[in-house]
Parts: sequence; structure tokens; C-alpha cells
Amino acid sequence: MKMKSRLLIILTVALILSSLTMAFAGETDNDLNLWLYEKDVQCSESKGYQAFFLDEDVYRLTKRDLSDLRIVDDQGDFIPYYLHNQYLTAEKVTIVDHESTKLASYLKKDDHYTEFRIIQKDELEDILANEIIFDISGDNFLEEVMIYGSYDNNNWQHVKDGYIYNTDEGNKLNIKLDGTFKFDHYRIVFVNDVEKTEINNLELVYSEKNVVHEQYQKMKSVDYSLDYSDGYTEIILENKDNLKVKSLKIVSGDSFKRSYQLSYKNEGEENYRSLDSGEVYQMDLENFKIEETEISCGRSSDSYISADFIKIRISDKDDKAIDINEIEVTYYIDKLVFENQASSGYTLLFGSDTAKQPSYDIVQSKKYIEEEDQQTCSLSQLVEREVKVAEEPFDYRIILNVIVVLVSIILVAIIMRKSGFKKL
Repeated sequence: MKMKSRLLIILTVALILSSLTMAFAGETDNDLNLWLYEKDVQCSESKGYQAFFLDEDVYRLTKRDLSDLRIVDDQGDFIPYYLHNQYLTAEKVTIVDHESTKLASYLKKDDHYTEFRIIQKDELEDILANEIIFDISGDNFLEEVMIYGSYDNNNWQHVKDGYIYNTDEGNKLNIKLDGTFKFDHYRIVFVNDVEKTEINNLELVYSEKNVVHEQYQKMKSVDYSLDYSDGYTEIILENKDNLKVKSLKIVSGDSFKRSYQLSYKNEGEENYRSLDSGEVYQMDLENFKIEETEISCGRSSDSYISADFIKIRISDKDDKAIDINEIEVTYYIDKLVFENQASSGYTLLFGSDTAKQPSYDIVQSKKYIEEEDQQTCSLSQLVEREVKVAEEPFDYRIILNVIVVLVSIILVAIIMRKSGFKKL
């Protein structure tokens, strides 16, 4: 009997401690005062899955892991969502290449024309291309290229201009197109090609990965500092917006060929960590133009840097330092997807030091939702929220805790008396 009574007392004390814990803890993540910033989510449709891309304001003011993002409806209720990063997935990556047959090659004035018919692999599938690769056997050449496309080999549409080359400085034998084209005939014009450089073959490439990735990339000019010493130029970029930097581009009017080292570090770290090395070059003469001034942040196409500081160390040797006009960065952005639940409005909250990573069921259906239609939304201007620290809930908790303690003490006393205990 006494053992049962002791067990009953222990359970009662445990109940007291549990009640106190719940009363003091509360659901702090549901307190809207935790978030310092907001943006209205502007959607044109009132139902279905909605999607928008995060912008620089969000990256700058949210946590680096994006764990403090929240979607709330017009009633202040939290709405489940997931983040999608297409550049980190390998799904739906399709690469198709098409070979060609040369139809004609001729000179018109000083320009060299070559026409090709594309070999269709399957009559039921369109010929798609967002890149053209040239097969040329010449050792050294530089060609200014004009590309035209046709469906009937009679009516031609301009597609893209560019340069291809194979020199001691480097080579470039492909031209990426500004979009996806379905032409089955292509006319390639080499401008001022009196030497008549012959194209052995033309290969069309369609990469679905490149098409998808275009939505998840943006470009901007960034601030930077320069330091010149001991035959080196150091370019320091401070990543204030916490961007996921895919690549950096040196914009200059100079002609140069330099080696570089790429490194990075975070706030509070003393030394930079080496990431990669390589060469950048540019020659822009009257009859000669080549360029490779983009520096990738890693050896794979999906690599990026999100560190606080990025450094490019260029070896100038005995040459004059490059006159840099600007530095452009290409960076990845994330898409947020949620289901419209017939609310009259939604808001994105961010900027909370205490909010934890949410766990939503919708994440498990992410693969299937990505295959469905999603309504495109946009974000409004940044609003700094008027966060007010309410004192009333704190007072009510104290009162509640006092009541719980008193009731629990009375219950313990009653149980002890009935069990025949005089003392604990």
C-alpha cells in the first residue's frame, strides 16, 4: 500500500514539473513578434500551388541556412512551404545532340558562308538546340560568327553572333544560344574569312539542365576593394547579401593574360581558404578578339561560394595591373513553394535569430509538386516590422504557474494524508 502511495506521489510531482515546463516554454515560434522583416506575396491566382524566388533583401536579412523563413496568411496562421534549389538536383536533366550534313560552302565578298541540314533522330521529336559546337581542324584561327536558322533552307532568321577561336591563349569552339530553337537548317557566316576556314561538322546540343538553371540564376555588379603589392592584384569582395555566388567576371577594356587564385573566408576567420586557380585572358584588337574573364567558384557547374569574403589574387608579374571597370557575379537563387488555401493574402516573414527550422509534410511531396503547374508570385518592397514586446502574456504565465503550483501542493498534501504519511 505504501509503495502505491509513493508511486502516486512521484507521478504527481512529475505532473507538476511537466506543467511548469509547458507553462514557461510556450510556443515561442508562433509569436509573430519574433520576425523583424516582411514582404507581401503578390499572386495573380487565388488557388493552387504558388511559387516565388527569394530576392537580395531576403538573403541579406535572413539566416544563411534560411531556417527563419515563414509564410503567414491574413489570419496570422503559418502556412507550410518548401524551398527548391534546381541547381542542386539532377532530376530532369536531359542532354540531346544532333549531327548535321554540310549542304554548301561559298564566299560572298569576304564573308564565308556554310549551310547545314540537321539530322533528325526521331521524326516525332523536335530538333531542339540551345548550344552549337563547331568541329574545325585548323590549328590557329579566330572567327567572328553570325548564325542564322531556317525551317525550309530559304527563309533565314538571325539567331546569334559571337566568336570562336583556337589560339595559343586558349580555345572556344562553342556558342551558347539565347534560348531554345527548333530550326532544322543553319547558316554559319564567318565574317572577313578570306582564308575560308572550313567547318567539318556542326553539332547542335540541347541541355534541359541549362534551360531550367536560367530561372535559378541572377547577375549583378558588386562592390569590391583593390590592393596592389609585389606584382599581385588582390580583389576583395564582401558578400554582404549572403549570395550563393556561382561565378565572378572581370570587366575591363584591357588586353591581358593572367593567372589567378580564388579563396574565401567567413567573418571572424583570420586566414583565407584556397578554393581554385586558373587563368583569365582577354584580347580585343581590331581584327582579333578572344575573352575568358569568368572565374567559376568550383570545378562543377553546381558549385558556389556563400562565404562572407571572396578574394581573387591575380599575378601581374612585371605587367601593369589590369584596369578593372567592374566585377559581375552570377549567383543562384531559391524558389519557395506553398499551397494557396483561399486566403486573401500572404506575407513572407524573415529576420529572426530564435526561429528554428520548420518541419512540414509538404516537403515529402516536393518531387510531385514540382511536376505540377505553379502560379508565379512576386515579393513586394521590404517592410521593417513594428515589433512590440507584449508584457501581458508574461504576467499571465506567472499567474498560471502560481496556480499550478498551489493546486499541485494541495493535491500532494491530500494524497499524503490519505496514505498515512506524516512526513516526506
